[in-house]
Amino acid sequence: MYRFCTTVLGVVALVSTGQVTAWQPSVKGATETRDGPASDRKTQVGVPGGGESSRPGKRWPEVHPSRVLVRFRPGVTRAAREDAHNGARSLRTIREFRAVRGLTLVEVPDGKVGQTIEAYRKNPGVLYAEPDYTVCVDAIPNDPDFGILWGLRNTGQLINGDPGTPGADIRATDAWNLWTGDPNFKIAVIDTGVDYNHPDLAANIWTNPGEIPDNDVDDDGNGWIDDVHGYDFRNNDADPLDDNRHGSHVAGTIGGVANNGVGVAGVNWQCNIVALKFLCATG
Repeated sequence: MYRFCTTVLGVVALVSTGQVTAWQPSVKGATETRDGPASDRKTQVGVPGGGESSRPGKRWPEVHPSRVLVRFRPGVTRAAREDAHNGARSLRTIREFRAVRGLTLVEVPDGKVGQTIEAYRKNPGVLYAEPDYTVCVDAIPNDPDFGILWGLRNTGQLINGDPGTPGADIRATDAWNLWTGDPNFKIAVIDTGVDYNHPDLAANIWTNPGEIPDNDVDDDGNGWIDDVHGYDFRNNDADPLDDNRHGSHVAGTIGGVANNGVGVAGVNWQCNIVALKFLCATG
């Protein structure tokens, strides 16, 4: 069976033979990579289960490996704050922020960011506790036509003389800081077909590993002969090549290859597009 999916800003649903599962970034737990001295090490947070991600395309925010931001509720006394620090086993107070009342930056044992945050969050006097994140710019692909994609990033830019509305988009660049797709992620485009030879789509087109092209044999035994990139149900053959362009346009929005200096960027920079044609050239 083909497995279909949809993605919405980092939330992914997989649909396979009636079973639906979901994956969503979590902010629980932290791990660190040991590539040098403590001051140079980076900590990955938000990985489901507290471990480092094995999914291609994920980009988790970097945090300081030995610092935590803690904000106390109004009215919490100095003594109560000290008790909270001791209970969380933080090492020292680095800074108390005047601009945000009750906010404190503390040093914690190296690599213990996640455990320390959990300890602070159990204290009723703590409003919130979070990692000291490294701030970075949004992920912007180098595709030349990315700037005309209002739906992905709308800064009010002019397109054909018409101004956009700033912020009227799907916040794609925010999502890309967390996830840019997965080369093993199958997405079916059920439309007029897909131009699987297009330079901005070819690298993201699914190829059936169990099928030998053009041998007129159903090699993988799934009931469809030579379904290498999908199937054409309109003409009942194995070539789902687009003869209308609409399906290719849809495929480009979903999974146009990004950061390759060509054309547009899709919502998923990496994926496996399965072309399923059911409409003719006239739509």
